[in-house]
Amino acid sequence: MKTIGSSVPLSILGPASRASEQTPLPTLQPDIMDNSSAAPLMALEPEFLRGHIPAGHIPKPVVIADYVAKYPTIRSEEERDQYKAVFNDQYAEYKELHAEEKERISNIVMEYQKKKADPTYLEKRERCEYLKKKLSHIKQKIQEYNKVMGWSDSN
Repeated sequence: MKTIGSSVPLSILGPASRASEQTPLPTLQPDIMDNSSAAPLMALEPEFLRGHIPAGHIPKPVVIADYVAKYPTIRSEEERDQYKAVFNDQYAEYKELHAEEKERISNIVMEYQKKKADPTYLEKRERCEYLKKKLSHIKQKIQEYNKVMGWSDSN
């Protein structure tokens, strides 16, 4: 299973590995209007002022995780220590939840493998494939006949 990101506790990172600045979040900016028209802003249609959003369209709100606001850029050693304590406390919870999730997925895969090897399932799957090919063949023959007779598919 691939994971995204890092699963390294902060305690093993040395002080030299601390980032001094957090990567800034993207900001939303309104569309910049083309200044080639000489018409004043008041004379323009409201749709143009809203960045060409169709009438009646309700945009989805931008959701920002609570921790982005709660944990801004670290400015002091004290803040760093507080962040590190929260991280270490919640990292243990994360590892526990992640292990449970991994075990659950493993159980699902094992159950699937068992069912996939079940003779009854294999027989039904084989029958299903047979019927699919048979019905496809019959449908093709009907369509060929309809084409020769100049009929539509509804006949």
